[in-house]
Amino acid sequence: MKIAILKGRDKTIYPIEATLKKLFHVVSPTEAEILLILGGDGTMPHWARSYANFGIPFYGINRGTYGFLLNDHAADENLALAIEQAEFVNFPLLEAEVELNSGEVKTALAFNDVFTKTVSAQASNHRILINGLSILEREEDVFAGDGLIICTPGGSTAYNRAAGGIIIDHKSDSLCLTPVSAFQPVDFRPQLLPGDSVITVQLLE
Repeated sequence: MKIAILKGRDKTIYPIEATLKKLFHVVSPTEAEILLILGGDGTMPHWARSYANFGIPFYGINRGTYGFLLNDHAADENLALAIEQAEFVNFPLLEAEVELNSGEVKTALAFNDVFTKTVSAQASNHRILINGLSILEREEDVFAGDGLIICTPGGSTAYNRAAGGIIIDHKSDSLCLTPVSAFQPVDFRPQLLPGDSVITVQLLE
């Protein structure tokens, strides 16, 4: 099996890396059959942004703090067998299109989430449309708060979880829309949406 080993941005050397190099044929990421990720939950999305479009499976080995997105392995575990028997899951990515004040449009893929964030002490006003329809009771209603998170199942245990959002099963074709410090309406709670939803967020200031 041909693998590529990808690590955290600090390029930390992990003891398990020497074992992997003995077990597998290590190649460049574009030549690999599997990308082995060593690190924590921040490492997986970092490399997913670079190689998700190559269609190569990722296998995470947790060497971080929490490791919701990675697998825990003891030093003496049969890694070759574990990887061979692994159940691979398709994690959807978010496609984000952002129109700047200048009119320029930028696009990006996100593994975890897309979010807005106020840069002042005041709440930011948002108009939220799901498939073209207002999510609030009246068309003219706005959401005011510190920000808004739109997350994938793979990102639901990150910023979304910290903000009180819904943790989504990794096999679910869903998105979570989570307000951050909602000021208006005060009863605006995290919402689970179909994975193919088109979510439009208009920042009104």
